[in-house]
Amino acid sequence: MTVRVREWKRGKNVGFEVDIRFTYPDGTPFRRRIKAPVESKSAARRWGEASEAVFLRAPSSLERPDTETKEVPTLRQFGPRFVDNYARANRQKASTIAAKESILKAHLYPRLGDKRLDAIDDEDVQALKSSLAKRSKKTVNNVLAVLGKLLRIAVKWKVIAKLPCTVELMKVSNLVVKFYEFGQYKRLVEAAER
Repeated sequence: MTVRVREWKRGKNVGFEVDIRFTYPDGTPFRRRIKAPVESKSAARRWGEASEAVFLRAPSSLERPDTETKEVPTLRQFGPRFVDNYARANRQKASTIAAKESILKAHLYPRLGDKRLDAIDDEDVQALKSSLAKRSKKTVNNVLAVLGKLLRIAVKWKVIAKLPCTVELMKVSNLVVKFYEFGQYKRLVEAAER
């Protein structure tokens, strides 16, 4: 069992972080880093030792009593909320909203619609990419961008605790279309006519 106290500074703000570590009798390790609500190092140590005793006595106290276990919605359930409360609320263009709705209906609902948001993993994202293999990279990136934004908004709104996967866009080469000067174009047309 250890309680370590570390001072932290951020600009003019100064405080103490308490690092509590121990192992329960059943072998389960425990570690928490908590900012101490006190103003001196010795008080932070005493506060940390008292907190350690509380955690040791009641492992169930690790969960906050005011935290309810929420049921995580599926992608299909959360999609309309995302469109209404994010895209429309932020007054995105009608074409952008229509594109998001189209991507959800055509690509995301059929593939991931019945999965809970916190159950979407990296393998699901890769399977989505492979199901879009015949589409252009730009289309694949548009679908992935909607999925990524939807998941980040779900985290921001505390629908899920953390991002369940990494959504990596495909690399698209930015080739510049060759443009012929007017003189070159005229010679090209004349050569084609011959």
